[in-house]
Amino acid sequence: MKNLLKWIGIAFGGLVGLLVLASVVLYVIGSARLNKTHEIQLENIAILTSESAITRGQHLVEVLTFCQACHGDNLEGEVFIDESIIATVYAPNLTSGQGGVGAIYTDADYVGAIRHGVNPEARGLMIMHSDVFHNLSQEDLGAVIAYTKSLVISVFSLGLEAFISVDLLQKMEESRKEFKDSPPDSRIRNEF
Repeated sequence: MKNLLKWIGIAFGGLVGLLVLASVVLYVIGSARLNKTHEIQLENIAILTSESAITRGQHLVEVLTFCQACHGDNLEGEVFIDESIIATVYAPNLTSGQGGVGAIYTDADYVGAIRHGVNPEARGLMIMHSDVFHNLSQEDLGAVIAYTKSLVISVFSLGLEAFISVDLLQKMEESRKEFKDSPPDSRIRNEF
């Protein structure tokens, strides 16, 4: 009986060791892919600011590219994936309002993010369906960028990347501490 338990323990320990090893390998591979910089030749696209270009961009965003599916109805950003056990992923605010990437993105940054799925540092964006935009004409891509830049909303601001950053975690921790330190009668309560 002791021999059987010994072999079961060895097998279980081996499985746990393999799981730990697999986790480490997947983490290293994932980190390398996320931190990889891409050599991309960004084309120079004319961004027209006429009312017709902005209207065309709005049409493309709402009907063809469905940006609002991830970034919210007005591209103000929102929680994109909320699986508390796995991850919470935030789609960034694309507008020119406070906290939006439009306030700091150049036209070339927009082209890189939209057409190629890379941030201004040429690192891949975690979740960006640039394949939808890759075949847009230069005029249509310019119209999408013109529309996006015309929006000024500052509702949901979480940073430039669509993943949880250290800055976001710090903000969440600060919010938790503020809530914890607030008097009980000032907290929102759910009573059933």
